[in-house]
Amino acid sequence: MRGNSILERRVKIALFFLVFVLAFSFTLNKMNNITGAAVIQERNNLAKCLTENGATLFIENNCPVCDEQKRIFSSSSKYLNFIDCSENKEYCKSAGIYSYPTWIIHDQLFVDIHSLEDLKLIAGCI
Repeated sequence: MRGNSILERRVKIALFFLVFVLAFSFTLNKMNNITGAAVIQERNNLAKCLTENGATLFIENNCPVCDEQKRIFSSSSKYLNFIDCSENKEYCKSAGIYSYPTWIIHDQLFVDIHSLEDLKLIAGCI
């Protein structure tokens, strides 16, 4: 008889921990989804602000560094104004673009990869 009560207690404890772990896991997942949505919205807002401020990203095909700059924006890169210099060589040359990626923001050239925070400050998208 006593063995059954110990077994029942262990089963109850195991069930309690299982419910606790599931609840914790569910809560953590919800928090990550909220945080993820906020990050995406922040990237979207920055990309839109850069475009509204006339910022242009000059890139070239087969440029891993250019791909990395676009990757930083993830799906928000669709809001960026960018020019592919492999298809617009003369235009890029006349704009003084010789290295990729290059940003033109407020008529100034910014060569290489820049973080979201740097771009936010440069463009005044605060």
